[in-house]
Amino acid sequence: YIVIALAGVGAVLGLIKMKQGVEWGKPLTVACALVALVLAIGSMFRGGGPSQREINDIRKRELAYERISTKKLGTYLAEKFSGGKALVIKSVEFMPQQAVDPRFEAQMAGLKEGLGEAVEIGAVVSPEIPEEYKKYMESMPKGPEGEDMGYAMMGPMMDTMLQAKDFNKLIKEMPEGTNLIISLIGLPMDLNNLSLWTMKNAPKLVLVSAMNLPQLQEAI
Repeated sequence: YIVIALAGVGAVLGLIKMKQGVEWGKPLTVACALVALVLAIGSMFRGGGPSQREINDIRKRELAYERISTKKLGTYLAEKFSGGKALVIKSVEFMPQQAVDPRFEAQMAGLKEGLGEAVEIGAVVSPEIPEEYKKYMESMPKGPEGEDMGYAMMGPMMDTMLQAKDFNKLIKEMPEGTNLIISLIGLPMDLNNLSLWTMKNAPKLVLVSAMNLPQLQEAI
């Protein structure tokens, strides 16, 4: 688009010079007009959408924001709860063959950097997939490379399907001495049933990228 704009300016300049009788005015006008036309047509066929390079740049920026936000959070927690121990709850591992989750990796990198040596991460856990959904997903057809298509389709929705009992199990099994619970997936919709609310000396709850805000506001 910048080149098209420059070609347009060149065409106008050439037209002015041509009217003034300058010899190179006409060739400049024609050349710039052709350049602008070719690039404009190419842009139309390209569809106007972002290129793969632009998409990759956007993803890199998003991951950078994730890392920066959790680093800032970790720095705050390190100041407020120095000497503490944290349990980190991450997203359901819905695709066993997927070794790396870039968003989670970015979040954890920032969190560890922010916490430093002040707060120990005692464990990083994820809720188990409910049996009813597991059976449904495993009944789905396999992909071209043998991957579980059910996991691929249902996975992104799984965090919103979790129930308080799934979180309660993780809380019950948390390492001894845990005084911080950092949830990277918010809380379940039936958050009123969390055992955390009635525990004696309950750990502090830290929410990252939490959803269902109206319910959370009421709970807070």
